[in-house]
Amino acid sequence: MQRILRFLLLFSIAWIVFPFVFPFLHGSSSRGLSAGPRETTNDGMTVSMMILPEAFAATPTDLKQINHKIETLKAVLSKEKNKRTFFLKRLKTAEIASGRIRLQLQKTEAALKKESQLLEKLNHDQTTYQAKLATERAELADHLRAAYMIGREPYLKLILSQNDAQRVSHLLMYYHYLSKGQLSAIHDLQSTLARLRQNQTSIQAQTHILQNLQKQQSDERAHLEALKQERQQAIGELNNKIKTKNQRLAELLADKRLLEQTLSRLEKQHQIEAIMKQDFAALKGKLSWPTKGSVLPYFGIPIDQSELKWDGILIRAPEDQPVYAVAGGKVVFAKWLPGYGLLLIISHGHGYMTLYGRNHNLYKKPGDMVQKGDLVATVGRSGGYEKPALYFAIRHNAKPLNPSMWCHRGENQ
Repeated sequence: MQRILRFLLLFSIAWIVFPFVFPFLHGSSSRGLSAGPRETTNDGMTVSMMILPEAFAATPTDLKQINHKIETLKAVLSKEKNKRTFFLKRLKTAEIASGRIRLQLQKTEAALKKESQLLEKLNHDQTTYQAKLATERAELADHLRAAYMIGREPYLKLILSQNDAQRVSHLLMYYHYLSKGQLSAIHDLQSTLARLRQNQTSIQAQTHILQNLQKQQSDERAHLEALKQERQQAIGELNNKIKTKNQRLAELLADKRLLEQTLSRLEKQHQIEAIMKQDFAALKGKLSWPTKGSVLPYFGIPIDQSELKWDGILIRAPEDQPVYAVAGGKVVFAKWLPGYGLLLIISHGHGYMTLYGRNHNLYKKPGDMVQKGDLVATVGRSGGYEKPALYFAIRHNAKPLNPSMWCHRGENQ
């Protein structure tokens, strides 16, 4: 009886453990992923049967050792899973922060350009005021010389010595204009000096603003560079964890399952048919591509010669190139997702959705309404990819549709 129990226990253990030790012996499946039905194999049974004769001869000590090995293996698997989760979080944090810092850097550079132009204008004004000051000083000097010449003859004596009333009148008017001219010249000079001082103060303040912006720009660039290194380290660690093609396919399958779950949840949460004026189905073959670049028509092609297939396409394009909405709709998702990076999903009503992944930055948030041609993101490498590209997909009731059949042929070449 004990031998039978040991046999059943070892048979169950072998059946549970060998899929983890030899993952390539088992297939995989996922609803709507074109991954195919689960493949069955007798290899696990064969391996387990190989140890059956030993089961009848096993002692309690042997059983204890086997249990210990099983627990050790479980601990190793759990540790590896936790490591992957940790590095995946590092990648997510680095890519989200990188996008945020990149946006802030763009704003800082725009402000720096604006403030530099203002400083340039202030310096130009300073030159103008200095030239004006020189002219006004010369005019005042002329007035003072004229006043000096007249001042050599007492004003009252000069007036009383004139017998001609008309000449007296002219002299009085001349004195009046001379005095008025002096006052005006003095006033203009004072005004220009005040503007000059004020402008100089503005230049100093503007220079300080520029210095702060330049430091901020330098700090942001340094932070961005540190995030790039952090991202590369996370990618390297994740790649080290994926040592076989089967493991890579398993990761892709897990990513796709998560996306399918997300889309299913979004479909239930967002019913916007009533506010969509355009029937998305009528746009088949008429859509513009979301960005310019080289379209890689991967749709429907097996991934690494497996039964897992591409459910979208890639558009190779320069990093930070604008990404536009292909049609009007409502943003229902805008955040980082494993395998897809910074992902934005737009619902167009009647079960239609467009997906934009691997972005560097996202410019829209859930709940935003967008129109065709609105800027929604920029091309990037988020998700742990080496080359910049846009992942673009179209879904109808969670079923993948070929984007090449919906967008203008040849428009993006």
